[in-house]
Amino acid sequence: MQRIQERLARLPSEMRVARADEYEAKKALGMANNALMLVRGAVLDTSPPEGKSIAERDAAAVLILEADPQWRRSQEIVARAEDDLVAGKLYVRALEDELSCLRSQVRLITAMMVLMATGTPLEDVPVADLMLDRELGTP
Repeated sequence: MQRIQERLARLPSEMRVARADEYEAKKALGMANNALMLVRGAVLDTSPPEGKSIAERDAAAVLILEADPQWRRSQEIVARAEDDLVAGKLYVRALEDELSCLRSQVRLITAMMVLMATGTPLEDVPVADLMLDRELGTP
């Protein structure tokens, strides 16, 4: 029980840090995407795509961009920023799941302690099973 209490005491601050990190990752992704668009504009201004139709110009623009090292580096930065954001979201979700599990454990332990204090054998009471089912989302 003491380990649960210690973990419950630390978890809120860890969640605050994880959410702040997730927010920073989201900002970094936005900045990386903005930089990517600036690079795109600069590259295509320097080497404008040629073609008779919009589709031909779009295809030429893709080839020009793919050949440019600055564009490729910018794309890699965006990809890393996306990965960081996903990792941050997964970490926050894991902490939220852990908090939910700890809450369920505390409720179950509390219910068992109340039953033991009243002298009721745990095997005779289906309440613990009902409590677990509610925590798992079933009616």
